[in-house]
Amino acid sequence: MTNSFNEFAKAKMFMVIGSNMTEAHPVAASFVKNAVLNGAQLIVVDPRKHPLVDFAKVHVPIRVGSDIAFLNALMHVLIKEDLYDHAFVSSCTIGLDELKQKVMNYPPRESFRNLRDRD
Repeated sequence: MTNSFNEFAKAKMFMVIGSNMTEAHPVAASFVKNAVLNGAQLIVVDPRKHPLVDFAKVHVPIRVGSDIAFLNALMHVLIKEDLYDHAFVSSCTIGLDELKQKVMNYPPRESFRNLRDRD
């Protein structure tokens, strides 16, 4: 988690990846739940169906070990389809050009093909 609990109430969306916050971070989970009850959206990316999933608009039950492929594919789509906040990225981040170069090598189909090949 990178934000203070006070900022949770201002969030429009949360994405929780690979964390059962209700067990590992119950205080943080309560702030997320309160934000969701007040209109924020929640996406849970986790193979487990833990209690936080009940508050999620979307549950993505990825396979164990596929989180990096998922994140690379997600960044690929966000950049390729121009679905990110340009003002925020330009004022609050560095290295977008390097990130673009890297994640363009990981379209969703290719990212997950590598996982299937491991089985």
